[in-house]
This record gives sequence, C-alpha cells and structure tokens, in this order.
Amino acid sequence: MKTSRASLVSSTALAAALALATEGDPLIRSEPFAFGIEYMVPGLARLYAATGATWAKPAPAGFDWGSIEQHPPVNGKHAYNWTFPDALIREYQEAGFRHFHIYTQARSPWASSKPLPPIGHPAFMPKPQYLDDYAEYLRNLVERYDGDGVDDMPGLRFPIRYWEIEAEWGTFWQSSVADYLQLLRLAHKTVKAADPQAKIILQGFLLMGIFDGDPNLEKLEEKKADPTYGAKVRQALADLELVMKHQDLFDAVEFHSLGDWSEIIGTTRHLRAAMRRYGYEKPIWAGDINFTLNPMLWWGKAYYPYAAYQKPVIEGWIRAMKNASHPRHAEALRWFRAEQAAFVAKKLVCCFGEGLAGANMGNLEDWPFLAILPNISGTGGFCGLTDIVGLGLPAKGLPKIAGPRIAGQPRPAYWTLKLLIEKLSPYMATTRLDLGKGIYAYRCHSPNREGRQPSAIVILWLDDGKGRLPGEPRPQKRVSLPTTATAARLQRIVTEIGQQTPPPPAPVPVHNRSVTLAIDDVPVILEETP
Repeated sequence: MKTSRASLVSSTALAAALALATEGDPLIRSEPFAFGIEYMVPGLARLYAATGATWAKPAPAGFDWGSIEQHPPVNGKHAYNWTFPDALIREYQEAGFRHFHIYTQARSPWASSKPLPPIGHPAFMPKPQYLDDYAEYLRNLVERYDGDGVDDMPGLRFPIRYWEIEAEWGTFWQSSVADYLQLLRLAHKTVKAADPQAKIILQGFLLMGIFDGDPNLEKLEEKKADPTYGAKVRQALADLELVMKHQDLFDAVEFHSLGDWSEIIGTTRHLRAAMRRYGYEKPIWAGDINFTLNPMLWWGKAYYPYAAYQKPVIEGWIRAMKNASHPRHAEALRWFRAEQAAFVAKKLVCCFGEGLAGANMGNLEDWPFLAILPNISGTGGFCGLTDIVGLGLPAKGLPKIAGPRIAGQPRPAYWTLKLLIEKLSPYMATTRLDLGKGIYAYRCHSPNREGRQPSAIVILWLDDGKGRLPGEPRPQKRVSLPTTATAARLQRIVTEIGQQTPPPPAPVPVHNRSVTLAIDDVPVILEETP
C-alpha cells in the first residue's frame, strides 16, 4: 500500500514542478499581500500591530474542541467555554488586527478515537458517535465570530472568515489521510453552512528538509532515495498528492516553513504544479514561520545549510547564547539576532516575491522549553521577535500561560519585519531577476497606469548554500543591476541589538541604465525612482 501511494508522485510530475518558470514575466496580484503574525498570545497585540501587520493567527491550544467543550453534552445540550478565545480575539481586534486565521482541532479528551498523550497537542479522528458533536463545535465556533449579529461574541469588531481544519500534517494530526478527508468533508459542509463567506484552509503541509536549497530534480530524487529519511520524504509527498486532488473541499493551501528560507521557493512551485495537474489554482499561504533563523540543529542533526562537521561548533555557540554568564554570550547573541533579522527578511521577501497570498511570521515570543536541550532543538527556543520580561495574572478561570506577556525590547528581526511591511505594502507586482548564480533578487513594482513608469524597489542578497558561524567571512560579490530609474538609494535592514530604526538610505549612482552594488548574504533594498 505504501509503495502505491508514494508512486503517485512520479518523476515526471516532479520534473514538471521543478520546471515551472521562476524568472521573467511579472507576477501581478489581484489582492494585496496579507502580512500576518503568529502565534497570538495575550499582552502583545499592540506591540505587533505597530509593525503594520493586519492578519494574525493563534496557536491551536485554546480554540480546539476539547478546550472549548471540556465535557460531553448532557441530554443533547452543549456547554462551551469562550473565555480564552474571546479575550484573545478582543485584544487583537482592539489593537487593529482585522483578519484572522483560526486553527480548528478535533482534539478532545472525551471524543478522541485514541488517548491523548500528556505532552504536545496532537489530534486524532473523533469516534464515530461523536462526529455530530464535532460538527456542532465547529458550527458554534464559526457562528460566534462571523459577524452576522446572531450569537456573535460581544464586542466583535470584524468577522473571522478563515478556518484551518486541523493544524499540521505528521505532527499535530495523528490519524490517516482517509480520516482527514472524512473530517474535512464534514468541516467544509458545516463551516460553509454557518457562514457562506467563510474560507477553508487545509492544515499546513510540513515539508521541512525536502525543498531546502531549492533542489533540482536530481537532488530531490536523492532525498527520496535516502536510506534514513527517504521513506518519510516519499510519504509526505504522496499524502500531499492525495489531499490536493480534492479541490472542492478547500479554498486555500498552507505550508509551514520551519526550515531554511530557500524551501519557500521549491515548496511553492511544487504546490502550484500539483494544483495544475488537477486543473485548478488556489491561494497559497506560508504559516508557522517560527524558527526565524533555521534551527541549525534538529534532533541532533545539523540542519541545512549547516553541515555535520559544524555540529560541535554550533553546539558551543548555542550554549553561549543560552548562558548569560558565558564569556561569549554577548557575541553569540549579537550574531544570532543579526542572522535572525536577515532570515526574517529572506523568508518574507520570498513569500511576497513568489506570489503567495500571505505569510504569518513568528514567533512573537521565545519558547523556553525548546531551549532546555538546544543540542536537540537548536535555536528553536530563542526565536521570539521581542524580549519578554514578565507574565501578568490571567483572567479568572484561565491557566497561568494565558496571562498577558510584558514585553521588553523588540529585537532586530522585529524592526526588520516592520521595515519590510512598510516597503512591500504599496506593490502589487513582482519580477524575479536573473543576476547570476547565487543572487536572489526580486523587483517589486505596480502595474503601469496611464503610461507612467512607476517607482519600484529591488530586494536582493547573495547565497552560496553554506551555513556560517560567528567570525566566519561572508560571501561577497559585485553585481550590475539593469534599471530604468533616474535615481536610486540603498536601504539596509536593522541588524544591531538596540537599533530601532533602519540606517538612512544612501544614494547610489545610476550609470548607463545600470546600478552596481556590492552585496553579501544580508538582504538590501534598492529604491528606484523613475
């Protein structure tokens, strides 16, 4: 059975996916790019609204079935607890967020077909006798936030339209593809009946490690044949193929980008190719962009673009970053926060440039539990975009973790996110430029109106596929960029701890319709004036 499912993704299909054009003609949007953040936590709404993001997404916990309906119905009567979801939605709407993605999870201690483990937040298919109760949970969840004036949350300012059915393939979702499709059919019918304007999003595909480095067909086949990880790669791609056939059950596709920024390009191309094989096009989102610098180590393995020989040195730097009394702590932290800012820029620009509908960037805060064993989870415990200096008291009846965070100093990645949202928001078209090997460049512009040449920006950086550590020299290259601009300025991102505004843009000479720049692996923004 496994062999036949994996064979759904043939070499021919993969070749078609990898052959899709990535450069040349402009990609023109019909809707503005959706700049989002995740995961929503109490106390941080106003801080992150100041970045210019207007989309937000909470974690599955708190919106899942078992959190909202903690006990089975009695005599057909359901009791729902909306305390935490209402408080979180209210805080973020009052801060200015207008759009939300909400995870729905069939996770329930009393309805689950399998016992729920004491740690993590997985979900299993409900027992058959509870499927009607699951549908009622979904119907009431959608009804409470649809803004139609019937049974709405008190004080709801904006309707919530986007509902993600389950959280993530292979991690949070622990049942089969067949079970998921059955649940998806029921969820689609229920959600659309409750709110005809609602949008259904597939739970996020986690393809971490498959498309890092934007592999060609030969490299992808090598990953599929790998004796250690190949079976998981083949299964992940086969499961994706099975779900993507059912375009009538969803409105948008999401993948979770927890690895290197380069995975966005190949993953997006693969998803588009799968849609085209079945004759449709739907919006693609990137979510769960949480390890804002890739984890470097994951389950003890050096992670792309880092190599196995670097593992002992990586472990040493992560120990220095974790221990405030380490003699190289400040150096390690300064390096990491600069890399994190560059990584945020690359991920967001790739999402924008490759034509995704939107991206939910994170994390809003560090996850200390992932820092307990950094040789296992790498930099995952240090991925917050701001310092957190305290935790307030939660509302009555809520657990301690629901207490409002007290934010400290935003980190360079926060300020870089704010800068990029400001710079990218005006543009509705992108063109990927071919400037030579290892150069990633996107021109962001708007379609010409009334024959006028619009202003534009080009965001570019250099990449040689190698992971570098503190003190190691960066790759550098001079590049000539063709332009129709009469003037240009170079804007750099924020990379220094304590720096709250980007350095002022510097003029760049334009000669013979060309600009010459010295670039490295930190993205820069060239502002072109017609």
